[in-house]
Parts: sequence; C-alpha cells; structure tokens
Amino acid sequence: MMKRLSISIVLVILPPGLIPKHFNPKVVSPDGRFEGGTFTPDLKTFYFTRKNGQYKNRTFFVIQYEKNGWGQAVETDIRWPQFSADGNIMYLEQKYKERMDSAPAHCAG
Repeated sequence: MMKRLSISIVLVILPPGLIPKHFNPKVVSPDGRFEGGTFTPDLKTFYFTRKNGQYKNRTFFVIQYEKNGWGQAVETDIRWPQFSADGNIMYLEQKYKERMDSAPAHCAG
C-alpha cells in the first residue's frame, strides 16, 4: 500500500519592523469624515484635508507620528503631496522639493 505525502507551505511576508495598526480617523477628523490624505513613505507624516465641522472650506493639514503617538494636526500650505518611493522627493503639482541633508523631503525648506 502506497502512502500519499502531502506538504503545505505557507509564506508570510511581513515588512521589517512594521506592525500594522488601525489608523483612528478621529485623530485627523474629530468632527467626522475627512476628505482624503497621503502618508509619507516612512509612514510618520500624514497630509490630509478637512471640510466639516468648523471647516466650511477645504483646509489642508499635516500630522506627525512622534513618541509612539500622533501629534496635533496643524494647517499647512502643502496641498496633495506625492512622494518618491525613497522619500527624497516631494512632488507638489508641477513643482517638487528635494530632500536636504538628512531631513525627509517633507521637512526640507
């Protein structure tokens, strides 16, 4: 009698050092929905818009993750940024900012 050999392989690939956590919408919009946003490649800065509660017109904000938590959202003049995969370039419509020294592009002047 022949025995059947069955092998199951399960591959789990996790990004190094990252543990997925739920991003609480109340952090960026305590009054309800926010319109949309984008993270920097290092996932430590989030640019987003609000148009609810006290914000009757679309208002742009940025918030940073520091000391194991999200800080206070502050208004910004940066609108709809996009980033290169390495985080060295921030694209702003038809303009861009390159990273200076060791500061991420979103912090460069």
